[in-house]
Amino acid sequence: MNKVALSTILLAFGLTSAFAAEISGQNRNGVILSMTESQVPGQQGRAIRQISEQFQTVKNSNPLFIGTSVQVAQQEVNGDRVIHHGFGETRNNQGDTYIWTANGTGQLQNGLPVEAGGRWEIVSGTGKLQNVKGSGQYNCKFGPNTINGCDWSGNIEGAPSM
Repeated sequence: MNKVALSTILLAFGLTSAFAAEISGQNRNGVILSMTESQVPGQQGRAIRQISEQFQTVKNSNPLFIGTSVQVAQQEVNGDRVIHHGFGETRNNQGDTYIWTANGTGQLQNGLPVEAGGRWEIVSGTGKLQNVKGSGQYNCKFGPNTINGCDWSGNIEGAPSM
C-alpha cells in the first residue's frame, strides 16, 4: 500500500499520519510578560535573565499550529551575546495544545535583542495534536525595520493534515 492510500485511510478514520511532513510558520506580536535579571558578581557585562513572554503564531503551513504561545526562558547574557533555553505551550484556535522547547543564541544592541536563531522541538501535545513530535530551526529579527518576530521551519509527524 502506498503512502497516499494509507494517509487517506488514516485521515478518513480521524487518525494522524505517521509520516513526517514539512512545516513552516511565523511568530509575531511578542510581549514580555515578566523579566528578572541578575548580574554575575565580578563579571562585567554578564547576567542571567528569566523571561516569560507571549506571542502569536500568525502564519503556518498547517492551520492546527496557528495560535497563542506562552514561553518561559532562561538567558545567559555575555556583553552583546545571548544563549537562550526556553520551553513553552501553544494553544491553537481549536483549543488543542503542543509543548515545545527552544535553544539558541542571539545578538543584543544597546541591551535589546536584534537577532536570534536556534533549534526548536515539539515534545508533546493534546487533542488533535496529542501524537505530534517534530523539530526544526528558527530565525528571528527585532527592531523597527525588520519582521520583528521569528520565522521557523522543520519537520513534524503525528499531526493531522489540513
